[in-house]
Amino acid sequence: MKNNSKVKKIATVAGIAATGSAAQAAIIYHDFTDVSVTFESPLRELQIDIEGGTVVNILRSEGQEPGSDFRLEFKGETEKPQLSGLEPFHRLAIDSSGASKLDSNDIIDKPDSGFYTSSYLENRGSGNWEGGATDKYVGFQLNVGETSNMFGWIRMDYDDVGDTITIKDFAYDTSGAGISAGSVIPELSTAALVLLAGSALLGLNLFRKLNKPS
Repeated sequence: MKNNSKVKKIATVAGIAATGSAAQAAIIYHDFTDVSVTFESPLRELQIDIEGGTVVNILRSEGQEPGSDFRLEFKGETEKPQLSGLEPFHRLAIDSSGASKLDSNDIIDKPDSGFYTSSYLENRGSGNWEGGATDKYVGFQLNVGETSNMFGWIRMDYDDVGDTITIKDFAYDTSGAGISAGSVIPELSTAALVLLAGSALLGLNLFRKLNKPS
């Protein structure tokens, strides 16, 4: 079963660098009907296509879906939900307790540390997701085409009692900048904010001059 994005939102902000060149930042956000996998169905897994905006509940025997970036499954005969990258350098934000469990607005932006190709959410009663979670985030890093270190988030629920994980939506930033968990709008740099403020002030002054009574 494949769930396509019902809504694909692209938020774009243009900033001008000190050199005068334009820098483009965009967050790609995918929302869709929630997709779940349970421990009671150990032969099934979720495969996540970040760029395509799809999540597939698929039999493991069917192999890897084209375009899939991550796999979410229950491993072994005990409840051990594991999230894994399916392509080189597709990695997950982790810490010493396993896959990250992030709150809204937590920053995801470490390219050289704190990321690994696969990690358990919970492993035999321990881990960041132990006890369950609702509307929490796991961070990820992608290397796609000419852009490396594209950061993003996946929002999930984990029912520790019912042994069920549900993926709700995800997003990533195409600019290579860090992203806040849950964010669907790019954050402006200080320089860009200054330039926007200056442009607004110039526009206001021009407006006043054009509309000044003669």
